[in-house]
Amino acid sequence: MKIGEKVRLVRVPPGVKDGRMKTRSVFKKCVDHVFPIVGFQHELLELEVGELFGKPAPFETIWIEPEFVERAGPQKSKARAFKRAQIRSKKH
Repeated sequence: MKIGEKVRLVRVPPGVKDGRMKTRSVFKKCVDHVFPIVGFQHELLELEVGELFGKPAPFETIWIEPEFVERAGPQKSKARAFKRAQIRSKKH
């Protein structure tokens, strides 16, 4: 895995607990969402997740072990796919 690569959070690490900062709740909300890797620290991946909470991405950061994420394939939004289809139909 490398910086910029997109990963999907597949489950919450069992050691993550909810304390004053509601850490477990943040992780739970991130499950099944895709985030780019923005950094590494030892064995942990740094993911900026702020947009999921209506903030700029860097405003909320989580650190997670690689075994709790999976590589995300190319993400094609329905809007982009629709736009491409429209462009193709105009060419023909």
